[in-house]
Amino acid sequence: MHGTSQPSNGGQRPCRTPAETNGARPQPSPACTVKTVEKMSGVRMDHYLEVDFKGFQKFVDELGGVDVTTHRAIKDASSHLSLSAGKHTLKGEQALALVRTRHGVGVGEGIDLGRIQLQ
Repeated sequence: MHGTSQPSNGGQRPCRTPAETNGARPQPSPACTVKTVEKMSGVRMDHYLEVDFKGFQKFVDELGGVDVTTHRAIKDASSHLSLSAGKHTLKGEQALALVRTRHGVGVGEGIDLGRIQLQ
């Protein structure tokens, strides 16, 4: 990647800077992701669980949905989320759209840190 050869540490690239949180994700081990989140948040992580999008939707559905309250309407064409201001119970696909939304929420508009704060 980036035109460099494989490192001699078993093929794992070194952890990247905390500013590159998405860059930490493709590592073969969750260690870099955990280290990055701990450094950015100041919170020690004792456990790590990875769930893909389908797993997330199923998990939310098994819970019967998740309750959220929005203080203003959210409309994000990228994530296909459209919510009026107020209380909502979100199920699978709509809950996934909420955690993936980056636009229309007014929190760190368009960046991952804003999305994390929303979540």
